[in-house]
Amino acid sequence: MAELTQAVLRDWFQQTTGPVSLEKAKRELNVSPSAYNKLRVYFGRLVKEGVAEHVGDKDGIYRLIEDEPEDVDIFAKETFADIILPFDLHHYALLERGQMIQIAGSPGSGKTAICLQTAYLNGLAGQSEVFYWGTKEAGRKGLIERLRGIDPGIEPPLPFHLKVLRLGHATHIAKHPNAIHIIDYLDLDDTAYMIGRELKQIVDALDEGVAIVAIQKPFHRDEGLGGIYTLKTPQIILALDKERIRITKHKAVPNNGLNASLKEWKFTVDRTRGGLLVFEDNTAPVIRTESQVPF
Repeated sequence: MAELTQAVLRDWFQQTTGPVSLEKAKRELNVSPSAYNKLRVYFGRLVKEGVAEHVGDKDGIYRLIEDEPEDVDIFAKETFADIILPFDLHHYALLERGQMIQIAGSPGSGKTAICLQTAYLNGLAGQSEVFYWGTKEAGRKGLIERLRGIDPGIEPPLPFHLKVLRLGHATHIAKHPNAIHIIDYLDLDDTAYMIGRELKQIVDALDEGVAIVAIQKPFHRDEGLGGIYTLKTPQIILALDKERIRITKHKAVPNNGLNASLKEWKFTVDRTRGGLLVFEDNTAPVIRTESQVPF
């Protein structure tokens, strides 16, 4: 149970939409009865700071005061990222520059495999600088095996930057805002409710680049840990379970007649090739030197 502080409440509250009750805050922040009065005091401070406002005359109901939105240029040309994804997912959903794909995967479903394959495909294409942000969990030997499963002849230097980082991705992404950033995976332990905040910070750090972020999710549920707060920021969300991947959210599609709604790909994990994800018909994802979709 995370200790209730003013900062914890502010971080959680700034991810909310619509009216928020004290009861909801108690439940989602797992506030102990001894801290109920403290919670009310902290909400009062948010009101004084201009972060929150009372909803009507209702006691204990608050709403986030959002910044004034910028003018929208409806005539601006939409620009989509030139990115390659395993299973030809880029044929079914478009990602704007400066935006994010989320991969919500259950344990052992292949998050690292799809992240590494994405890093390799785009690094090999050479159209954008690629950063793969991994964790110590995979291990040096495990990563070598996985990469040799993708390309048995792979030798240094890798076609992408491979770095180890657990938290604070936005700070480093801001140094390379036009690159492709692949985060495998975002883990906040017992503060999963803050994943939504981390996702927003990552997108805010981008300029023309994009982010692909893997997070954990329970088995047999498409929504990742962190609940509804993980759904707001990504333009595209992929749900990954054992031997299946599905598009659960997308905002734009190519003009190619392909329908992404409830589209599902089935695959096997080839353990003899470092956990490579292989199509159901036992053909590996095609390695291309350029995108086949006009982004």
